[in-house]
Amino acid sequence: MLLKLLRILGHWATRHPRQVIIVYVIAAIASAICTVALLQFKTDQNDLVAADVEYNRRYLRLLEEFSDLEFLYVVIQVQDNPERAIDVAEAVVEELTPLIDEGHIKTIFHRIPLESMGYGLLFQDRAALEQIVGWILSNRELLVSLGGIDRFDRLIGFFSAAFDPEKLAESEDGDGGTQKDFAEWGFRFLDIAISAIESSIEGKTVPRLEREIERESGKSLMERGYLATENGKFLMVEVLPAKDTTTLELIKEPLLAVRAALDRVEMKFPEVEFGLTGRPVFQADEMMTTDADMRKATIFALAGVFTLFVIFFRRLVRPFLAILALGIAILLTFAVVSLTIGYLTLLSIVFAAMLVGLGIDFGIHLVARYQEELAAGRDVPHAIQVALVTTGVGIGTGAFTTAAAFFTTFFIDFAGLRELGFIAGVGVLLCFLSMVTLLPALLVLVDGRANKKGDLRRMKALSVPFLDKLADRPKIVLGLLLVVTLGALAKFEKPRYNPNLLELQAQGLESVKYEMMLIEESERATWYVNFVANNIEDTTTIVEKLKTLQEKDIVGAIEGPYDVIPPNQPEKLEVLARGAAIANTVELARASNEVDTEALSESLDGLLDAVDDLQSMLAQRDDEESRAALKMFDPLADRLDALQVRIEEGGDAAAAKIAPVQERWFTEWSAMLGKFRGALDRGPINVETLPEILRNRFVSKKRDKFLVYAYPYKDIWDEEHMNEFIDEMAKISPEVTGTPVQVYESTWRMRDGFIKAGLYSLIAVFFLLLLDMRHLGRVALAMVPLVIGLFWLFQALPFLGLDFNLANFFAVPILIGVGIDGGVHVVHRYRESKDHAEVGRTTCAAVTLSLLTTMLGFGAMSFASHQGVASLGQTMAAGLVCLLLSTVILLPALLAFFGGRNKS
Repeated sequence: MLLKLLRILGHWATRHPRQVIIVYVIAAIASAICTVALLQFKTDQNDLVAADVEYNRRYLRLLEEFSDLEFLYVVIQVQDNPERAIDVAEAVVEELTPLIDEGHIKTIFHRIPLESMGYGLLFQDRAALEQIVGWILSNRELLVSLGGIDRFDRLIGFFSAAFDPEKLAESEDGDGGTQKDFAEWGFRFLDIAISAIESSIEGKTVPRLEREIERESGKSLMERGYLATENGKFLMVEVLPAKDTTTLELIKEPLLAVRAALDRVEMKFPEVEFGLTGRPVFQADEMMTTDADMRKATIFALAGVFTLFVIFFRRLVRPFLAILALGIAILLTFAVVSLTIGYLTLLSIVFAAMLVGLGIDFGIHLVARYQEELAAGRDVPHAIQVALVTTGVGIGTGAFTTAAAFFTTFFIDFAGLRELGFIAGVGVLLCFLSMVTLLPALLVLVDGRANKKGDLRRMKALSVPFLDKLADRPKIVLGLLLVVTLGALAKFEKPRYNPNLLELQAQGLESVKYEMMLIEESERATWYVNFVANNIEDTTTIVEKLKTLQEKDIVGAIEGPYDVIPPNQPEKLEVLARGAAIANTVELARASNEVDTEALSESLDGLLDAVDDLQSMLAQRDDEESRAALKMFDPLADRLDALQVRIEEGGDAAAAKIAPVQERWFTEWSAMLGKFRGALDRGPINVETLPEILRNRFVSKKRDKFLVYAYPYKDIWDEEHMNEFIDEMAKISPEVTGTPVQVYESTWRMRDGFIKAGLYSLIAVFFLLLLDMRHLGRVALAMVPLVIGLFWLFQALPFLGLDFNLANFFAVPILIGVGIDGGVHVVHRYRESKDHAEVGRTTCAAVTLSLLTTMLGFGAMSFASHQGVASLGQTMAAGLVCLLLSTVILLPALLAFFGGRNKS
């Protein structure tokens, strides 16, 4: 059947070459139009999994109910300077905010808005609230005084009275603990005020008052509402990018814009180290590096294939014609994809580079046999027809077996691999069709003219020195190969499998660096699982179960709705209402920009007197607390002395510098008092009153479901830790979902799919060969190079330092599809000539060129920056070397040894 088809195609190509070329030109133009109009790109890794697979369905349902939860993370290293880290975070937010209007990002989150959360009052227990309200009730006059202050001199005068030793001594007989707390707070507040006056006179920037009060409070970054790790090592800004799933670069434009903004921030804060990470960044970096690597690899492969063609055939035109036929076949494949699947994914996009190495093989064998027939004196049409009906059968069998190896992915439970297998299989068949129709038609037109000019008279057959001589010494060859194989077998190590996806990324990536920092130096990573609860009460049960796993160092950070919606609110609101009744009577003064330097100097003088008296009182006491207080007041007295001198000397100039700072400072002070008063007199915190940034994080769009987040404690890029984490999460709820679940499920499906694809490929190849050769002995001989070549590869991998991983696992089914071709051609030629020396001289030369071009096609990937792509290229190159040796050296020797030396 195949032979008859090849004769028909050969007749058509040689008799009507222009018709053939016109048909392909029209098909190529139509394919280009079809591809541009219809082909889409799905670059989200979730698109590699069928939507009806249970774990993926859960995740897609999560995204539908809660919207996108895959963030970019700006990770800032605190390095014992939290205030500087906050400066960087706020600068990042300032730079990124315009990107929302530009459509590059959707949300930015770096801090819980404390005022909207009532400054955490409702998150405290009732006893603490009773104490706060008790102080308010006892100190109404003090609150009235604080609310009425509008200038620095009056504030300092207030503290002169507050620090009066007699009053402090009297307060110790009453509510000593509360008064002591106020004294400590007052000292810190006074220190902030003095620093503001000092900085204004010196012309320095004065920080925001609220920020300074928070800094002086001694609370951690998390307690101050910032998105930070519990150990305080990292401060983060969470960014939700806008995604375009119709392009190869899912978040290319947003990512470029974000990185440009971060570059501007880095120029302002060169001493602070920070970087960008998160799953979308991994995907984008992987896509961009892979895309760039594949472009370079494809160009390098085409150039290398062309160069090898020229070296072996010593002609420029035929290599160009073969590559032209290959290019049109790849274009036709794009059209088939557009009309069937309709899109390409992160996995299937590599098919074009694969076809460069695979598809050109058919042209090599055809051109090699065609040139051999020309050297024998045949004319161009006759030489093409002979090449088609002889070598064409082997080409067809090789194409069908290679395509079958790819089509076996239909039986794999992983959509991404099935799509790649279908596209690559169809592409191989289209390459075969193009090489047995378009390429012969092109050769007829081009070489027909050359033949008329006599340019083909000195044509020589393709050959590789020494291959025929090696075939004539089968015992020596077989003996040497046996010794080498057994020697390697004595030190055989099972090839290792490395499941760590992070190690497949390009080396030196910022996203990888900061992801590893978070994993190794904190309890939080950018990966987390989600538990969906139907009501907020159910989240408590989930959180309690997760806390038991925190104790076992399986779970790190936990986030849930009760982190932002406090429990037992009615009774707490009742307590706060009593304090609000007093606080609402406090009149808040309007800030003044009037600076009376004389009054300010006098207030400083009065405060100095109070401090001196306080120091004298403390000096008379012989206790640790008093000695500690003295150490605190000594530098304060020196500062007050120096400040008084500068104000008196500065006069009006000093007043002019202080005035704008004073007005801004007391405006902020009044605003803070107003916010605190509002926090006392507020309603409950619930789903509807939550800030949108927090509501979207924990509550579904329909307000009927709630989310709990669980972060892994250990490095779940490590397979053992990943398995442990996912197993424990599934015990809490089988419905758990999130990125770790997606990666875990997809990873083992891919690995299982690669193994099955390899096994199914071997079975398919065997039966196709049996259908073609109809003789078990010949089938066995044809499969020897494949089996032995793979065996040598498995022996070589540990010596080469190569592990199997999710990127290079697919090399095995590809090598099965590619590796069988050489054996098929050699056995077919031996059946035709019965001369192993001729096989070594002719067909083995074509096989050598064929495998070398495939090696170039895949070997070009070895230099990729993406380690996964590089490992695929390295594994393929090593495998093709093994297949080459087993096909052109071992197989002819076996044919000679078992077939006997040709006597004719």
